[in-house]
Amino acid sequence: MAKKKFVWKQNLLKVPSAILGKIERANETTWVVAAVKKIPASDIETGTYEHLDIRFRDGVLDFPGRVLPHPKVGRWSKINVDGKEIVRKDLPMYPKTFAFEAPNWGDFSNGTHTVYNERMVYPRDLIPPKYVDIVIDLIDEQQTSAGTEFVFRFTVDEVLILPH
Repeated sequence: MAKKKFVWKQNLLKVPSAILGKIERANETTWVVAAVKKIPASDIETGTYEHLDIRFRDGVLDFPGRVLPHPKVGRWSKINVDGKEIVRKDLPMYPKTFAFEAPNWGDFSNGTHTVYNERMVYPRDLIPPKYVDIVIDLIDEQQTSAGTEFVFRFTVDEVLILPH
């Protein structure tokens, strides 16, 4: 799957103040992230939502109940599937030994030997992948003058626990 340009904003640099205000006023510590979107049938036909496997098959709307976003869709989808490695430049470097096999006298037919190379490296923190799915629900189907529109709810399949 090639990286695709979407017609909507993909990333927020910060949470909008209106949402932050609602979170602060609420007396809750657990949250579920969801969004409702009205999608014209024409957008589904042109493949705008193929990355979520929402499409028409034999003239009938077809979509999965849940989908794991492909890592090429964007930065957060990639971290969700591949995890992340953070180089800790705030910590001191340490010596690390790397080993590899090299041919004897420049030819593998003469055998090989192990070569050790030591370098100074920064420590790294590994964040494992979460594999969080998006749950897709069809809420409504509406007929308008522009054609058919489908109302979907997209829910992140993970409960967020915020400190209070």
